Amino acid sequence: MTVDVGTQTAPAPKPRKRHRWLRVLLILLLVLVLVIVGFALAVRYWFPGRSFPQTAGSIQVPGLSAPVDVLRDEFGVPQIYADTPSDLFMGQGYVSAQDRFFEMDFRRHITAGRISEMVGSGQLKTDKFLRTMGWRATAQLEYDSLPARYQVVVDAYTAGVNAWISEHGGTSASLEYLVIGALTRGYTIEPWTPADSLAWLKALAYDLRENMDTEALRTVLAKTLSPAQIKQLYPPYPYDRNATIQRAAGVQDPTSGAQAAPLPDGQLVRPASAYVLPAGASEPVQSAGSAATNSSARLGGQSSVGIGSENGTVLDSDALDSMLALLGTHSAEMGSNNWVIGGDLVDTGRSLVANDPHLGPAMPSLWSQVGLHCRTVDDACPYDVAGFALAGVPGIIIGHNAAAAWAVTNTGADTTDLFLEKVEGDTYLVDGKPRPLQTRTEEIRYPGGSQTITVRATEHGPLLSDLPDTDFPAVGQDAAVPAGSPPRGDGYGVALNWTALRPGTSFQALVDIWTAANWADFRKAGARFDALPQNLVFADTQGNIGFQIPGLIPIRSGFDGNSPAPGWDSKVRWTGYIPADRLPSFYNPPNKWVITANQVLVQPGYPYKIGAGYNYGYRAQRILDLVREKTANGSKSLSLADSQAIQSDTQMPFAPFLVPYLLDVKAGADVQQAVDLLRTWDFRQPVDSPEAAYFNAVWLHLLQRTFGDQLTGSTAANSGDRWFEVVRDLMSKPNDPFWDDVSTPETETRDTILVAAMTDAFTELKNRLGEDSARWKWGDIHTLKLVATPLGESGIGPIEGLFNRGPFPVAGGYQSVAVNSYDASKGYEVDHVASMRMTVDVGGWDSSVWVNLTGASGHAYSSHYLDQFPLWQTAQNPPWSFTPDAVDKATQERLTLTP
Repeated sequence: MTVDVGTQTAPAPKPRKRHRWLRVLLILLLVLVLVIVGFALAVRYWFPGRSFPQTAGSIQVPGLSAPVDVLRDEFGVPQIYADTPSDLFMGQGYVSAQDRFFEMDFRRHITAGRISEMVGSGQLKTDKFLRTMGWRATAQLEYDSLPARYQVVVDAYTAGVNAWISEHGGTSASLEYLVIGALTRGYTIEPWTPADSLAWLKALAYDLRENMDTEALRTVLAKTLSPAQIKQLYPPYPYDRNATIQRAAGVQDPTSGAQAAPLPDGQLVRPASAYVLPAGASEPVQSAGSAATNSSARLGGQSSVGIGSENGTVLDSDALDSMLALLGTHSAEMGSNNWVIGGDLVDTGRSLVANDPHLGPAMPSLWSQVGLHCRTVDDACPYDVAGFALAGVPGIIIGHNAAAAWAVTNTGADTTDLFLEKVEGDTYLVDGKPRPLQTRTEEIRYPGGSQTITVRATEHGPLLSDLPDTDFPAVGQDAAVPAGSPPRGDGYGVALNWTALRPGTSFQALVDIWTAANWADFRKAGARFDALPQNLVFADTQGNIGFQIPGLIPIRSGFDGNSPAPGWDSKVRWTGYIPADRLPSFYNPPNKWVITANQVLVQPGYPYKIGAGYNYGYRAQRILDLVREKTANGSKSLSLADSQAIQSDTQMPFAPFLVPYLLDVKAGADVQQAVDLLRTWDFRQPVDSPEAAYFNAVWLHLLQRTFGDQLTGSTAANSGDRWFEVVRDLMSKPNDPFWDDVSTPETETRDTILVAAMTDAFTELKNRLGEDSARWKWGDIHTLKLVATPLGESGIGPIEGLFNRGPFPVAGGYQSVAVNSYDASKGYEVDHVASMRMTVDVGGWDSSVWVNLTGASGHAYSSHYLDQFPLWQTAQNPPWSFTPDAVDKATQERLTLTP
């Protein structure tokens, strides 16, 4: 029998297990990629938009008594209108928080020494330094002593900030809180307080103080250099070549003008007092601000930003170098320009006031532009001002009202002194007798823990030598002392005496200046800038111009303030302050202008020491020469456009002196092609200049070749026109020991070093920019990166990319009027800029111009985060509207804050 089994199909093999897992893995990877991309897109496009402020329509703000109008122009700059001072400054507080709250929040953590609470334990060293200084507690004492009319201003501003805080938190406040909240586990925003605003003025004063670092650096230099060599590194001011502001107070000066009359209310001078130990400092205080300081970093300690880590760090940066960067770093190239030109020399017949403060770059810029207007200006509501404000501080710092304009530069006044103290246990010696140290404890909190420190102080101030991560302990170990001093032991204590560590009146000065209508008003108000000595220039609509220096500047007995003083000798002390009516000041000078650019204030003969932190007058002299060109024979030929052109002048002021020496020595044939560029150079430094690229490279290598073998770290030759004078002197001494490289067996001379520097520069630029020197561009190596503190210095590329911008090519350089300076010990990257520019047409207010470094907004990806930078970069200044009609015409968005 036959059996038909038919056709059978073999069963399909089962899929291999590993293929199944591979598909699952691919799907999971795809989901992960989508999640990452989605999160990145959310961070880039959705989260930022959540915090963008409402700038049109209306918002209810509890606490207002009547509507407040906020009108914004194409750059998002607010002009605020209200019926009462309280509503006006409450409106400003609300708008400040809308635009810049993260900046304000971080600043208050800086000034309170509470950075660790916000970014982690990596900032403990910086917090210890700041708690030892006691800025925030001193600011609280200032607020407590404010007369009522000033408290109204800061209280209203505080209420406006808190009204905004009550409605915002986390990413609805700012994108930065997304990162900080994730890494520091539950950071929350606290209410604003008046002391948070006033403490920022302490940070400003610290940034603009002078000579404290120099006292310490001279001590460090004395370990390896002779007194004669140190003297070479700190040359005298070149009075014969560069202008001062005034010859001597009280003496008729045909160049700068006559001494002004005494203040209407006499001397505004307070006696020197002992260091005021901040009250209640054992309790953690509210946060406060970020400022700026390169040179202070080496003294204030260096550490890294630690976000989200109890022991290690996630973010790395230098301590005060970066943490005080919103004002801009207090680099060796500290500076600013301002001038007032009387109407007799101006084509319109109206005076011009110009200003461009030189500070470290920051993202966003230090400054916020704003107009503050009472709808009806009268005694009950007297404010009608516009200008540059500091986010977190009520009102404006620089600008104009309806009757007068003002501008500021730093005087370089010496308001700090280091005192050596013989500390024994909990006492210190004065005239051989022990006195008890003042002490307080401070608890510094950070995510996951806290640390308690004890701050000690003498009558001179806090003991900075108790901070081991600074140069101050070395100062106590090495500073020279007179014969018969107490035994040094392990080292003297080092105390800081500083005018700003006492409650002061600088905020009162600001408020009074806003309503100053004439010279007498302005002079009286300005004198209250106690801890912020500045060169103040002034012009009013009546054609008057003036200049004054305010502030508490110590009178010293028994020492000169150039090196640490023996604190155990009661004869070595501050005996008071320079009387306000003896500080340099003049009104309507015969030459019809005042120019200040951080140069020496007075020529020899002035009876008091004002400061040692001056520049050497190169910028001031260049500005003076350019003004003279335009006003020859007293003609009315200088225009507002001319004033702007002066601000953007890029001439390298030392090049006319140094270039002939470079052309006189013989370098190698390959180097000569670059040297030949300098033969027809006009000494200007636009971004496309090969000559500027080569000269600056030669200058950098010349400093390194000449001084790099002996000066390193905090003593390195970096920037500032002090080095112009040092090198100028050495050029006449071709065999000076500084020319010799002590690390080689040969004895180098001036010409040896010049050729070596020229060769080094050529080799560097050839490697970086190519063989053809004619195609080199200064802007290819001279770049500006705008870094947002603290997240922009995190070391984490994606996070930095959210907030930083650049690098960008920029013109100018070392001590050109258009200062875009660099640290020659590090490279050509810009670390010092004009933080804003303005030229005010006094009386023709709507013809005035201004520009900010970045933009009005502190929100990354806002259209106003960087919209003014291209104008700043190319030396353009947009219109500055002031009168109601002009503001209305420029308005693109209107917001009403309603009760």
